[in-house]
Amino acid sequence: MRRLAYGVPILAALAVFPFAVAEYPVLLAVEVIIFAIYALGINFLLGYTGLISLGHAMFLGLGGYGLGVCSVLLGLPVLPSMVATLLIVALLPRRPGLTGAHPLHERERPGSTPPRQRRRANGPPRREC
Repeated sequence: MRRLAYGVPILAALAVFPFAVAEYPVLLAVEVIIFAIYALGINFLLGYTGLISLGHAMFLGLGGYGLGVCSVLLGLPVLPSMVATLLIVALLPRRPGLTGAHPLHERERPGSTPPRQRRRANGPPRREC
């Protein structure tokens, strides 16, 4: 109940914020929120799991670059630019992602011993005909 008492006024202030201030603070707040979400994702991966992620930087860069190209060079309005950028960024890294996400089906992973040459725990390797 106490969280609700703090959360409702904060949400009300955030809902009124874009209408109460000029355009620049709203744009600045949007950029701060974008980078905060980016930082939370990096913190989650690097802090909790210890994994280094280059995918975050790739998607952030492709999204910003695509939106800039669509809106400035092609002259599209913002909303169609966002939709076009979303589609392009969703489809562009699809092939490299599929290559790394699926296990190797017929072959073993690089550096591992092929299954026919593995030793049994209590004897020589099996010979399969």
